[in-house]
Amino acid sequence: MSAQASFSSGAKGSTGTWEVENPSSNTVIMQCEIMLDGETIAKSPPIYPGQHIDGLTLSRQVLSGNYSVTATIRYYNKDTKAYLGMADYKIRLSVS
Repeated sequence: MSAQASFSSGAKGSTGTWEVENPSSNTVIMQCEIMLDGETIAKSPPIYPGQHIDGLTLSRQVLSGNYSVTATIRYYNKDTKAYLGMADYKIRLSVS
């Protein structure tokens, strides 16, 4: 997971860059979201082992600026899709 997400526009529906990889050696499905002030502003589709994402779409408008945000990764069983747990990480968000 990259430590910074960047969006060239803060408009709802804008696509930005953020890289997350689920190594093929993993046995879980990952789903990531970026939270600003306790509200989800972007969410990935499920990321299966051996897959990666390199961008997300804003689900709401975000004002231009640099932010410290929480990246939450939720883990699910690859076979049953049952929720296993989650981890939070602090990353930087840059909106032009």
